[in-house]
Amino acid sequence: MTSELFSASDSTLMSSDGRVRPTEPLTPVASRQTAVPLEGRERIAWRLAALTLVLRSCRGRSATLEQLHVLLWALRDHRNAQVLQQRWEHPDNQNVLRAYDPRLDDTLSLAKAVGLVGQLGTGRIVLSELGGRVADRVRGEEGLMEDERQTLAALGSISEAAMWRRLGTPEKRGAA
Repeated sequence: MTSELFSASDSTLMSSDGRVRPTEPLTPVASRQTAVPLEGRERIAWRLAALTLVLRSCRGRSATLEQLHVLLWALRDHRNAQVLQQRWEHPDNQNVLRAYDPRLDDTLSLAKAVGLVGQLGTGRIVLSELGGRVADRVRGEEGLMEDERQTLAALGSISEAAMWRRLGTPEKRGAA
């Protein structure tokens, strides 16, 4: 008589002598393809176009990673855009606004791979000639990414120094 152990990870019975015996499924297994809705803002085409629009709106067509996180975060959601716009129009250095876009690293990797952006020695991300043409094409199409374009237009030409003056600068560590 041999004892048997059930291995849940691979749905097999294993006898004490090391033999593996497959088990039958308890119920028939059926599968079907189901479309999973994906918001436009999660699609890579939107993310790449939004990145080019953001960089096109920044002074020198370049931005730091921190700037890109905040600006792309604002474009992802109408409420985020409202928060940014409110802080832009009414600066409050007591409450620093910073944000995180969880998809930025992947977006930048793809944008670099297809030649839409480059990275300077300082770490700043800069819009390439191709990226500029993409941004101009998006800007030239009536109704295309209209909300995003309006959000960025309301901010004007975005410089790093002006952005942090408006959104607040965190206290330096160790400062009293």
